[in-house]
Amino acid sequence: MRVENKLLSILVAALLCGWLSSCGGGGGDQIPINGVPGTGGDKFTELQPPVTKPVAEIFLDHALPDDTTGERWVSNLYATLPALTSAAGVYQNASTKAWADQIFLGVNQNRLNGGKLALIRNKYLDAIAQAHARDMALRHYFAHRNPEGMEFIDRLNAVNPPRYDHLGETAARGQETVQEVTSGWLGSEKHFKISMDPEYEYAGVGVYCDVTNAQMPMHIIMVFAEFRDDPASYTGWLAPGT
Repeated sequence: MRVENKLLSILVAALLCGWLSSCGGGGGDQIPINGVPGTGGDKFTELQPPVTKPVAEIFLDHALPDDTTGERWVSNLYATLPALTSAAGVYQNASTKAWADQIFLGVNQNRLNGGKLALIRNKYLDAIAQAHARDMALRHYFAHRNPEGMEFIDRLNAVNPPRYDHLGETAARGQETVQEVTSGWLGSEKHFKISMDPEYEYAGVGVYCDVTNAQMPMHIIMVFAEFRDDPASYTGWLAPGT
């Protein structure tokens, strides 16, 4: 896609996914949900594949007073992820990584079934997606836009990416199985258009398990991008866990 179409592409992708209750299982809209998560039956025993409960976290503000919005997001949510070289990568543990791996495989299978090329996994896109899934869980909201107004394009720009032309994001919350996530996106016309868009070449998946919310613990983000520079050989990425 030509660079002058970049902002239009981003706007279209945002409109395709935005303002939909189907962006996340368990209902909810794109308005941040404040307060304490709901309590209820323990869903952890029903998750497939099984999830080992990770250590509980709280949101901590590590930013400096003069930091920009993007710098605050990096300091608080991206840089504080596990390092890419960790055993489970940027994920909480091997079981949440397994969710991310299977979601990626499921979306790719849907693309192949639809005659589209498979997406290429990118670890930095994984990290961006994971930071946003983590943010939604720790600050108790469900939206593509965070409380400071950052969209996917802003989160991507905050980590010094290679040049890009086309971006998209899908979200989900509260599903009990990987199959529910991928089939839900496949069954939603707007999510289908995003996940099947032939212009996307690369993707990353974030999966965060909120141990304080036994009713809807799983928070899921998948991000999609078309880069003009090879993201695998590009050395300018800001790495998480640093």
